[in-house]
Amino acid sequence: MAKGITSGAQRLMENFLVSVEGKSALYDEEMNLIWTNFHEFFDEFDLKGLDEETPIRSESCFSAAVDGSKAVLNITPVYKSLRTISAYVCIIRDSYEIYKLMNKTTISAFSNNMMEKNMDKLERLAELNANISEAVHDSAGTDQIDDLISEQKRLLVSMRNETKYYMDTCFNEVDRSEINCNLSMMFKSLCRDAEESFRDLGRKVSFTGESRDYYIIENSNALVTAFLHLLRSHLILSPLKSTLNISTYYEANGYNNGNFCISVKTKLNPVDKIDESVLTTSAAYRELAKKVVLFDYNGIFEYDDDDKNMYTVFKFPVLKKNRGPVLTTSNSWYLNERNRILHTYMMDIIEQEIGELEHAKMESSKKKKLAKHE
Repeated sequence: MAKGITSGAQRLMENFLVSVEGKSALYDEEMNLIWTNFHEFFDEFDLKGLDEETPIRSESCFSAAVDGSKAVLNITPVYKSLRTISAYVCIIRDSYEIYKLMNKTTISAFSNNMMEKNMDKLERLAELNANISEAVHDSAGTDQIDDLISEQKRLLVSMRNETKYYMDTCFNEVDRSEINCNLSMMFKSLCRDAEESFRDLGRKVSFTGESRDYYIIENSNALVTAFLHLLRSHLILSPLKSTLNISTYYEANGYNNGNFCISVKTKLNPVDKIDESVLTTSAAYRELAKKVVLFDYNGIFEYDDDDKNMYTVFKFPVLKKNRGPVLTTSNSWYLNERNRILHTYMMDIIEQEIGELEHAKMESSKKKKLAKHE
């Protein structure tokens, strides 16, 4: 019998694990197997050798090979007191069980939403392809053919970007980088890009940046994409020509420790006037950003919306000094002003808002002309 867990508690855990879908096991505080309903795997599994250098102190997930297929091994330490572990609970779930869990989350709603939009774009691409073929066959003017090809290209770029950025954040694993990332400079670069990109839309970007330099060791690619996801979530629900308020700052949380914080605030269109598909898209992009901040960068993600405004802030632990090589334009993209990641990501929104602004201008002009004849 295990020392850290009573026989009564062990029976309760065993009964619980029997009722939970999945292949399960229970280990004592010394990581010795004391019960399982899946001997084929756990009889040969060494929990001690899984993470020898860092004891498992919180719920953790690992990849596992079961019957030749990948599965998820979830390990949860059971605490007898604040710091004393009395047992470890292990549950293996295969892909089909994970699908059942995902169907209850925003990820499935967003995936279906994205696929539906891509289907609409694919249908339009097929129509454009037929129109281009007809125009070429009928020897139509080059301007007409160029317009059709340009629209086709914009749709293809939009589909490629949406799929790429979704993959980069939803199912990625962030690795440590040999080159530390200067967060203060990176977000300054992104917001400078936003100012230039949204100028023709009449959108002002109000940016207040942290003056000191702060760094992370992890690769920043997923963090950048998460930030862009968050901006998209805000933009598509905000009124045309409204201001995008962004600020970065440092928040101390102990001796020589602290978090780098990013806040985004925008005005909010009346919810009853927003299409349900747009609401789903915005919520899903915000959830993707939250997933990256919480699980890939060990951060905090909070939001507080009301009837008129949408507000989000996220924060994560940082270093005050660069512990890696010197940062240059060749190893740190944000030091090169010609590198405009945000502009590439936001091209479809820029195009859409330009179209909406032109349409609004035409409607306004039409109303003025009609008013003269009333």
